[in-house]
Amino acid sequence: MSLEKEGISDEEIHKDFFHLCGSRKQGFHNDTSDIDLLCCGPGRLTHSQFFSAFSSVISSSRIPMKLHYISLDTLVPIARFSMRDLNIDLVYANLDMDHSTRIWEFSDQEVDNLLDINFRCISAVRDAHSLSSKIDKLEYLTAVRIIRFWAKQRGSYSNGFGYLAGISWAVMVGSVIMNLKSRNSPAVIIYEFFSKFAHWKWPHPISLHSDQVAIPNE
Repeated sequence: MSLEKEGISDEEIHKDFFHLCGSRKQGFHNDTSDIDLLCCGPGRLTHSQFFSAFSSVISSSRIPMKLHYISLDTLVPIARFSMRDLNIDLVYANLDMDHSTRIWEFSDQEVDNLLDINFRCISAVRDAHSLSSKIDKLEYLTAVRIIRFWAKQRGSYSNGFGYLAGISWAVMVGSVIMNLKSRNSPAVIIYEFFSKFAHWKWPHPISLHSDQVAIPNE
C-alpha cells in the first residue's frame, strides 16, 4: 500500500505490522467467520489518512475486492471489505514507538502513553495473546465455540448491535477457566460460565488477572 503522498515510505507499512486477531487468531472460527486484522503504522499517519489511502488501494486493485464501509466515528475506526467471499475487518493503530517491539510486550508505561483510540485498536491482539499464554487450549476452544453458538442463536452476538463481540465472549470464558484453577471439561466450564455471569455485578470489568477473576462483592 503506497502512502508516498503522506510522506510515508513503504518500509514503514509492511507485512510485519499486520496482526491477525479475533476468532481466527484464537482458533474458534468456522468457514463463515470474518477475518479481523490490525495494522500498526507510524504515529504521524492518522487514521483518516490511512483509510483514505486504503480506499484507493481497494478501488485500483487487480484482485476483486469490495469496500463495504469505512467508519471513522466509532470508538475503534474500522474498514470492512470483502475479497474472494471472505469478509475482512481492518483496524489501524498509529503508534509513536518502536515497531520492532511486539504489541503484546509493551510495558505498562508504553500502554499508559497510548492514545485511548490506539489502546482500543490493539486490545484485541493483546487479549488474544494473553488468553493463549494463560489457558489450556482444547477445553477453552470447545467451551468458547459452544458459548458463541448459544449467543448467536439468541441474537446477542454482535458488537455492531450493542452486544458482545467474539473476543468479549472469549475473555469471559477465559476468566471462568482461570477461576477454576484446575483443568476441567467443557461441560464444567460452561456450567460455571452461566453460574458466574448470572450473578456478575455489571458493569464491573472482567479481567484475566488471577487476582481479579472472582465475582465482585456487592
